[in-house]
Amino acid sequence: KGVVVASTTSGADGLYSFEISNKEQATYIITADKTGYSYESKTMIVPANSANKQEMTQNLNLKKLAVGGTFVLR
Repeated sequence: KGVVVASTTSGADGLYSFEISNKEQATYIITADKTGYSYESKTMIVPANSANKQEMTQNLNLKKLAVGGTFVLR
């Protein structure tokens, strides 16, 4: 079972950011959810900290759920 290491709420534009400090390369799972929409998770490999900050980007696309619609969980 995973441990939550950071949590944030996106702005009106749907963008968010947070910083994670790790001494060694690590794998994280990023999950986005919103009431009335499907959720999406993606795996990110974050390299070990260096002297320079790195910006990493992930796009998570939430789809609006509709009554009678089909949603596949994988």
